[in-house]
Amino acid sequence: MKRKPKKKVTNKNYTELQVQSALGTFTSFEDLVGQEFDFYGVDNQVFVIDKVPFEVLEDPSDGYRSYLDTVKVAENNLIAFKVPIARIKIEYADDLGAEGFSGYHLKDVVDGHIWLRFGTERYAEYYPYFIFNYCLKEPYS
Repeated sequence: MKRKPKKKVTNKNYTELQVQSALGTFTSFEDLVGQEFDFYGVDNQVFVIDKVPFEVLEDPSDGYRSYLDTVKVAENNLIAFKVPIARIKIEYADDLGAEGFSGYHLKDVVDGHIWLRFGTERYAEYYPYFIFNYCLKEPYS
């Protein structure tokens, strides 16, 4: 039985079928937690894994408070590296410590460097706030 070739994914508008062929079937970003992907960088609040761009959206709430709203497949073109800059694992982080962070880390599988951290900081306090922190590595000397 001859298999149909997978559709090629480009950095243009994505259909659900194209996302399935690139990352496997998933219904929400949470389905990707614990898996490893090639990481291609960040442009504004969009990051690229396995050549699929994801946009991180903030819940506008009431102006004094902000939360992570959702992570969705981006529909726009963006600037990203042509080759992966790291192999990452997506981790869910729920820290009840002093900062009270709830969100996600894109963590390097080789050295543990956290490339991207996004979510809600101080979520248990009166004024929680949305964060999206992209952290490059120091260049080798």
